Amino acid sequence: MTAPVLPSPTSRSIRGLGTLVMALLIGLATAPTTAASPLRGQAATTIGTPGVVQTSAVTQPLEGIDVSHWQASIDWTQVAAAGKAFAIIKASQGTSYTDPYYATNHNGARAAGLRTGAYHFAEPDATPNDAILEADHFVSTLGLLKGDLTPALDLEGTQVLGVAALQAWVISWLGEVTAKLGVRPMIYTSPNFWKNSMGDTSALADAGYTTLWVAHWGVTSPTVPAKNWGGHGWTFWQYTSSGSVPGITTGRVDLDRYNGPDLTPVTFGADFALAADPASSSVEQGNETTYSISLSRTYFTLPIDLSVTGLPAGATGTFDVTSPSGTSSTLTVTTSRSGPMTPAGSYPLTITGVSGGLTRTTTTTLVVTPITGSTYHALDPTRLLDTRVGNGLTGRFASRVARTFQVTGRGGVPANAIAVTGNLTVTGPTAAGYLFIGPLATNSPTSSTLNFPLGDTRANGVTVALGGTGSLSITYVASSSAARTQVIFDVTGYFTPEATGSTYHALDPTRLLDTRVGNGLTGRFASRVARTFQVTGRGGVPANAIAVTGNLTVTGPTAAGYLFIGPLATNSPTSSTLNFPLGDTRANGVTVALGGTGSLSITYVASSSAARTQVIFDVTGYFR
Repeated sequence: MTAPVLPSPTSRSIRGLGTLVMALLIGLATAPTTAASPLRGQAATTIGTPGVVQTSAVTQPLEGIDVSHWQASIDWTQVAAAGKAFAIIKASQGTSYTDPYYATNHNGARAAGLRTGAYHFAEPDATPNDAILEADHFVSTLGLLKGDLTPALDLEGTQVLGVAALQAWVISWLGEVTAKLGVRPMIYTSPNFWKNSMGDTSALADAGYTTLWVAHWGVTSPTVPAKNWGGHGWTFWQYTSSGSVPGITTGRVDLDRYNGPDLTPVTFGADFALAADPASSSVEQGNETTYSISLSRTYFTLPIDLSVTGLPAGATGTFDVTSPSGTSSTLTVTTSRSGPMTPAGSYPLTITGVSGGLTRTTTTTLVVTPITGSTYHALDPTRLLDTRVGNGLTGRFASRVARTFQVTGRGGVPANAIAVTGNLTVTGPTAAGYLFIGPLATNSPTSSTLNFPLGDTRANGVTVALGGTGSLSITYVASSSAARTQVIFDVTGYFTPEATGSTYHALDPTRLLDTRVGNGLTGRFASRVARTFQVTGRGGVPANAIAVTGNLTVTGPTAAGYLFIGPLATNSPTSSTLNFPLGDTRANGVTVALGGTGSLSITYVASSSAARTQVIFDVTGYFR
């Protein structure tokens, strides 16, 4: 089965004969064996009315035309409005002929928004240096601009040269144009011409001339010569010479199709560049920072794949989704505080964009700074020290003798904790004085944590840094070296140097509980009867809070005792929050985890079940 024979050079130059030639060819031709599939994503096409392609696919290919002076004056605005995306325009022929409409057509098509290309009609002969002369004439006529399509060599018709001589001529022409323009031209031909006149060689495709404009009319898809053009297939397909397009009133017109969704790969000067802003950005370990990536495009509308290299351990980089023709993207770099922690330091980053066979890069710098803060993890109150029973330490504290006890690894406090919240209690001191608690052992502290009189039982809420071994040290200071006291410490939460915990939000102090006026709960507390009140949704505490800070106050107790506050209701708590004597009004600052419903429970513990007391709670902040 043979494909239609293309028009001779004379018939291609005289486009007014196109209708007659096409009619003869369709009448003589039978369907060829298809060597290449239709446009990707397209259904097969059929020929109905001459010059009209009918397709059953929803997605339409990029359509275009090729013209010469035989179409005379063209209204390019109408051509563009008809959906044509590109136009390939005759520029020159032989060694001296210039198409008189080339400059007008080139300027008009570009102004209408079409992507424009140009072709040279070849007239190879044995005249010495003929290929070079024709190439130079084409280059001087072309006026190639950025945004133009790859220029074309038009090979067709009866040849005076043999196969080997014509191959040499084409190689010389292509080489000269490539050297002068810095771009490899495409080749226009028909399957029959390439087989009979060029020996069906694939050497040119293999040498990098991979853009084929194939002419094959009256078929559903073109036959592609030269072993499917060296495996590259067709790029443009001239599928009829008998088209009709609005804006062209003189003669019929060639209709073409582009084998792809975007003309960028065959556009001269199509390029893109990247730039990152800022040139350097600092971020604390465990946090994130962003860079704005500008995508400067020059006739480039393909998607650009972005990546980043040079990130330190534990850091990740992500780019937001950008449209195929977008001009910016955002790179978000996230550092880690755990598994592994991102090391502090300065890191040069390379951002790479890849698209359409091009690779472009830009650089920026990531500066990771050490952690200056931490996040909080609330715990159920747990007793870590009670010298009365030998929990943590055994025996009473002596005045000005610092003692150390382990915190991490106990009560839910992990090894990487750097500080804790808790409740420090003194009981039974044989002399008035104060307690100091801190990360380092000292017999002569310069500050105090809890002050008390002789024989008192008193507590104070604390937030305190841990020592290097995850421990705390306590010093009892009294006027007499013979003084002794018992000490208790309950942990209520801990801080870690990574982002898995909760962030603190301060509030204006707000009263959430006052049993004297029925705010939160009504009526006094009875001994060993836990009572629960709502915290979240009140006083500015949101539903997702996991712990709060506040002030717990007792007033008017009918018996000495203590209060316990925590997330769970218990009538027999194992730790205390606020200790007080009969009739006292006393307060203590607390940091306490919330229960699953966003509530807190308080228990009053006294020696008599008949004992009663009023309780007040003011919230001062929350963690979430």
